[in-house]
Amino acid sequence: MKYNSSTLRQGFTTGSAAAAAAKAAIIHLVFGHSCTSVNIPVPPGAPLDDTTRLDIPLARVWAISQEESAALVIKDGGDDPDATHRARISCRASRINHTQPCDIIVEGGRGVGRVTLPGLPVPVGHAAINPAPLAQIKRAVAEVSPTLPGLRLVIEVEDGETIAQKTLNPRLGIVGGISILGTSGIVVPYSSEAWKAAIDESLSVARAQGITTIFLTTGRKSERFLRNRNPHAPAIAYVHMADYVGHTVSAVTRAGFHDMVFGLFFGKLVKISQQYAHTHAHVSHIDFSAIAKTALQCGIPEEITRRIETAVTARHVLELVAGCAEASHFIDTIGQSALAFLTTLSPLPKRLHVFDFDGTILWESDAVPKEHTINV
Repeated sequence: MKYNSSTLRQGFTTGSAAAAAAKAAIIHLVFGHSCTSVNIPVPPGAPLDDTTRLDIPLARVWAISQEESAALVIKDGGDDPDATHRARISCRASRINHTQPCDIIVEGGRGVGRVTLPGLPVPVGHAAINPAPLAQIKRAVAEVSPTLPGLRLVIEVEDGETIAQKTLNPRLGIVGGISILGTSGIVVPYSSEAWKAAIDESLSVARAQGITTIFLTTGRKSERFLRNRNPHAPAIAYVHMADYVGHTVSAVTRAGFHDMVFGLFFGKLVKISQQYAHTHAHVSHIDFSAIAKTALQCGIPEEITRRIETAVTARHVLELVAGCAEASHFIDTIGQSALAFLTTLSPLPKRLHVFDFDGTILWESDAVPKEHTINV
């Protein structure tokens, strides 16, 4: 069964929220009109048709003073909510008399992170507003009038610093809040553009620090287990790929790393062995009949393989084969199939560590070089 995105509701990115708030704030500042919604463009060069338009509702538009107005948008992740879903993203717009007409200065205020490490698309010291949403904000604002005065726009996120703790920002060296992201302007359910962008940025920062071996995990628990086995690797060398296996492996290869090490649980291993590059439950499902066939070929007793056919989780499969003399051969066969599929995605050397839920090793592939280099 393939995932049908048309059945789920799309949302909009933090970049689109900021662009809408900026446009509404300027309309109020220049014309005194309080919008209930605004129509904005997607970022220039978006993966979608860049003539696509978005209607974004406004939660509030108000005057701060005669020279400053503000607008608030509540970010909507659609049916693919992430840490920034329902975030309150606002813009304060003010005139700048000493600049040329139509000059637009975009800054990050309270709740927008600031970059402290190289390797990101934003220079160190600047607000974490990525180039695509920055261009989208300026594009939206320019639509208000061809003769705008010089303007300063300050993007803010209520409780942004707290929200950022649920993202990868602290590891990327982005402090004080969230990033303003979005290359398409739209959140397509389970495409998780923001997460993929965070993976890419994590890899870029690690490479800029001289990391040559990257450690890929599905989340915090698998990272903890993998770090126990690789205690000398720096924290910045670890990246949470979550369900985006294919995207991450391709990105690691493009970034110029020498090799990659994976920390996985059995369920993820099975999905990779069945050639899923995206392992979220909404886009992939385990073929238990195929697992049962593999188990039978590995010598697992027939009465157990029949039960595997009706299993509902990979964990249940592990429970069923536990104690079988052929269990190790069975897991190795699945592991080798997963490694073979990953090799089709990238020629780089790989090592897989597959953990049980208590952190014990179920299976490991052949070793890769143990060198972890940082340029100081």
